[in-house]
Order: sequence, then structure tokens, then C-alpha cells
Amino acid sequence: MQGLADLVAAGIGESLLEKPKNGIHSEDVKLSLVHRGLGLHNIIFSESLTPTLKGMINWEFVGHAPALITIPALIEPTFELAKSESWATAADELREAFWDEIPQWKHSMGSKGSQIFLDLYSFGLYLKADTLSDSKANLAAKEQY
Repeated sequence: MQGLADLVAAGIGESLLEKPKNGIHSEDVKLSLVHRGLGLHNIIFSESLTPTLKGMINWEFVGHAPALITIPALIEPTFELAKSESWATAADELREAFWDEIPQWKHSMGSKGSQIFLDLYSFGLYLKADTLSDSKANLAAKEQY
């Protein structure tokens, strides 16, 4: 069974106007509405004893993309955060239980195509800018204008 990322990775470079030789076409890759900035800091709940979802904010990172891209940004950081909590010893067990509940995702994430796709898509996700000294910052500002 080919995972979504396998389909995407195999279709990279093929013309979107023609059916590729390998039978994978851009229309074969199902897209979902994806909120790349979704986290507890962007979700609004009611204050009642049984909280209900009231809204989500920061929609500038919303788009149509393969659902697979949410994994490095939303799911895996949750398990990494858990390692710093008092129940850190259970973090790996929770990760394993989570993935066992969705075997089709587990299979898809384990494929080479998935890793290639995520590497290409998430290239800039964790990049951080260097801090410039005041003199270099002033020089950079002058070069911009």
C-alpha cells in the first residue's frame, strides 16, 4: 500500500497537465484544510465546566496541503514536550499507542517517500535567524533601501 507521501514524492517533477508514466497525478493526492499554526495557544475554549470549542485564531498559516505535513508541526512536538513533564517516562509509550491507533498513518510515515516529502516541505520550519550586532543590523537595513 502506497502512502500519501509516496504518491507525492513519486509525482514530483511530473507535468501536472499529463498523466505521469507511473500513474500518479496531482489529482490523486488528496488535500486537506491544514492550519500550520494550530496549537493550544491558538484555540479558544469556553470557560464552562465542560469546555467547548469557541474558535481558532491566527489563520495566516492555513492552506490546502496533504494532511501529512501536520505531523512534524503538531503531533510530534507534543510528545517531545511530554518528555519534560513529570510523566516523561510515559512519553514514548504514549507515542507508540498513538501511532498504533492509526496504522495507515504509521505505515505512511515510515515510508521513504514520506520522509522525502516532509524533508522538502518542512525545510524552513525550524530555521532560526542569527542575531546581528547593532552595526551589522544597521548595515543590513541600509542595504535594503
